[in-house]
Amino acid sequence: MSELVPGQNLPVTATTVVFSVSGVIGEIDLVGLVVGPDLRASDSDGVVFYNQPRAAGVRLEGSRIIVEFGALAAGSTVLCALSGDADATLAPGLTAELQGAPDDSRYTFPLRPIHGETALLCFELYQRSGQWRVRALGQGYRGGLAALLTAHGVDVDDAPEVAPPPAADSPVGSQDPAGPQATESPQIAKSVPPATVALGSDYGAAVARAHVVFEDAARSAAGYVQAEAFAMDRLDRELGELLADPAQRNSPVADRARAAAQQRCDDLVASARSRFDADSAVLMAELAALDPQLPPAMASWASPVWNRAGSPSAGGLRLGELFAPERGELRLPFCVPTPIARPLWVLDAGEPVLSVVTSLVLRLVVAARVPFPGTRATSDGGRVLIDVFDLTGSLAPMTEMLFPLLTAPAITSPESVADRLSVLESSIDLTQMALQAGEIDDIDTRVVLIADLPFGWDVAAMARLLRIADRGSELGWAFVFAGPLDDNDSDPLVSTIADRTMVIPVTEEARAHDPWVGLPWSVSAERIDPAGVQARQIVATLSSHQPRSGVNPNA
Repeated sequence: MSELVPGQNLPVTATTVVFSVSGVIGEIDLVGLVVGPDLRASDSDGVVFYNQPRAAGVRLEGSRIIVEFGALAAGSTVLCALSGDADATLAPGLTAELQGAPDDSRYTFPLRPIHGETALLCFELYQRSGQWRVRALGQGYRGGLAALLTAHGVDVDDAPEVAPPPAADSPVGSQDPAGPQATESPQIAKSVPPATVALGSDYGAAVARAHVVFEDAARSAAGYVQAEAFAMDRLDRELGELLADPAQRNSPVADRARAAAQQRCDDLVASARSRFDADSAVLMAELAALDPQLPPAMASWASPVWNRAGSPSAGGLRLGELFAPERGELRLPFCVPTPIARPLWVLDAGEPVLSVVTSLVLRLVVAARVPFPGTRATSDGGRVLIDVFDLTGSLAPMTEMLFPLLTAPAITSPESVADRLSVLESSIDLTQMALQAGEIDDIDTRVVLIADLPFGWDVAAMARLLRIADRGSELGWAFVFAGPLDDNDSDPLVSTIADRTMVIPVTEEARAHDPWVGLPWSVSAERIDPAGVQARQIVATLSSHQPRSGVNPNA
């Protein structure tokens, strides 16, 4: 028997598993939900509960849900959940169980609903590299079954609104602590389209898998952190109880009790660390296998997909890596979906930003080589034009490397800023008119790089730049600002521009929190040497694949 902690996952060798819950007081209902890699249902037929007891590979029999892996559709994941009475919260003392056949394997997961939940996700059954695995979840919903189904893409009559993901300090197992109560018998209406999420539902199987690997890592880390915290809290409590009795405080009995308490703490932490290290090893192996399958803009610089950098690369943009040195060697790709919704600011916080900006610009050029939505697009899309404003010369090595892709020289003097801004404004006007008239097959897009703002920029030029960034972003243009940003700078235009950007700090102290359990991760920005062989080879590949365009924004 294997007892799981939240976030832990283990391989499943059985061909059939039976889901049940013990320790029940009162009425509960079991639910099976067949979802895709993005954890959302493709249609309402994938929900198994008391009003719909059967789906392909999953069926409800009395107080058990039976999952037959061989009968599931390819790529399916099964979520096992329970729902209580909408007017009463679930009580602690429940244990979710999976019984496997024919190997008689057994997995248990103690459930600890403590935030008024009326529905709980217990297990996730999913495939990784052809092997079925089980992961303990423990996520709760105060909105009951209706909230749980809605959160996974199923439209429910009179469904409550789904609360946002937990904040960084929210405990695991309370994903919907504030959601309104569900109706007693939710009626499934139809499947709804997936919500927009970072790296999840719309970018292909490899991208979806990378998203799930990140979630696996976050939950596995949360399990380890929780186990360590529990062990330390228990040790403090036991030592406190021993010290409370002055007569026994320094006795041999107390010494033995303290040693035993310390050993229990050490054993629990060691066991949790061993499970976490094993999970991390599996995840690192999967990331290594996924890297060659990701789009170039999301892959590592070591991936062979960069040999095909001239091909369209829809999906996302890799900004860096996430890691936690105190939790081991696992490093996860830090990606955002494309097109980028707002400008990026590579913040010079004491370290050179040249290699970071070079990495970002090359990846943006690759990621932008896709057709713009709403056009009669060819398979290659339009051109990707690059505009560089570098009045300080800090990015000169990158500009020189990008020369084969530049349609005009970089702006290096304040006198030339206004003319290039006019070109950008004219390009936006012409493109928007052509789109409204439906007269073009493809549109050109742009990557606009501005270094060391506001050096050399007057107020009028910065105001024009702000308008251009707002309008250009609607056309899929990418804007990158690079350089220091003084928090005490009183220039209102610089502050306005900075407030609208996503800041990428180039510093060892950069931190991010995952969206599932809120754990902190260190952020290391992607880098590539603009004078290196690889960067020049990528530029040569991109320039040789630059397609013809139906509209020239510089015309």
